[in-house]
Amino acid sequence: MGIIVPHVAFNADVAESTDEPDPPGYELAEHLRRTVAAIGGNVGDIDDWRDVGWSFLVIHRERQFDIHLAGPDPAWIIAIEPMGQPGFFERLRGAKPVPTGPELRELSVAIHRGIGQLPNVRNISWCLNANPIKNHEASTPDALRWSA
Repeated sequence: MGIIVPHVAFNADVAESTDEPDPPGYELAEHLRRTVAAIGGNVGDIDDWRDVGWSFLVIHRERQFDIHLAGPDPAWIIAIEPMGQPGFFERLRGAKPVPTGPELRELSVAIHRGIGQLPNVRNISWCLNANPIKNHEASTPDALRWSA
């Protein structure tokens, strides 16, 4: 399998930020940042992501990831993207993706735990490399098919 990017969509009651009201989700990003830090991830600052959401970098077990989120209409969506992977042309020349499976699973479980701590959580949908609203694969990251 190539580069794996887990995605999750869900609905929940998320507090609005008075400091960073636009785009929505700053408080959710801060909550997830604390959740990831609790498992030993080295987390960076929260940044505006494409003017539609928020993101933060994570170094977990010497691998770097970008966690970005947007929402809430029609749902919150979070992606955990491995960084430092070969691009399209590098892969054409034979470069292989750096394996990140164990780290991605651990981060996904931590994110899932953080989502579960939110009020009124519903409609959790996980998938790999696709839109989780349209491509429900599992309700938890542990149930995903991490290898082909």
